[in-house]
Amino acid sequence: MDEQTYTGTKTVRAVPMNRGDYNAYRGWEVPADEDPNDEGYLVEYTDGGKANMPDRAGYVSWSPKDVFERAYRPVEPPIEQQIQAKRLIAPRVTPADIEANIASEHYFTAADACKLSPLQGADFTPPRAMCSLDLLTFCVLVLRNGFTVTGESACASAENFDAEIGRKIARQNAVAKVWPLMGYELHTQLSRPAITEADALADLNGETRPDNPTVGA
Repeated sequence: MDEQTYTGTKTVRAVPMNRGDYNAYRGWEVPADEDPNDEGYLVEYTDGGKANMPDRAGYVSWSPKDVFERAYRPVEPPIEQQIQAKRLIAPRVTPADIEANIASEHYFTAADACKLSPLQGADFTPPRAMCSLDLLTFCVLVLRNGFTVTGESACASAENFDAEIGRKIARQNAVAKVWPLMGYELHTQLSRPAITEADALADLNGETRPDNPTVGA
């Protein structure tokens, strides 16, 4: 049977472990012709293969360090996960805050907008030269205060156009515009001086605040 060349893509979990420690983990003796100090990785395949160790969900094997590092690159954790891991707990805008501030979202292509525009007329059909309008997707996010932000996604090759992917990219670009808006709002709130009991009493009496006289009630 003739050999063939294969290529593939896998997502794995791995931890540095030399050959000797891996064999000990598996309950094996290191073969006499192998060096237990060889550097490598314990590799767990999470996308297929029956588990072969009771403490692992996927199939486990060992790979020499140089072989593994040529084939795989670390997956960077999401920024939000990194922030939580470092216990950065001061007030900040979170992805959940962004999503909670979106009241509604709307999608359309540039071609859709032209067809609905009163300037084009109800029977408007984009000519061949305007077919690129079908490849430009818009996302409009309406925030809870009524303000709107937009995101766009343009496809260079018509053959690659996918409406769902276009909407996702357009939404990501729209959400990216919400971050600085909410960041500015939060910083404004944090920069306000804390009201003291004396200032609060002055507000009730309609008097000038003694501690922060320049700040309005």
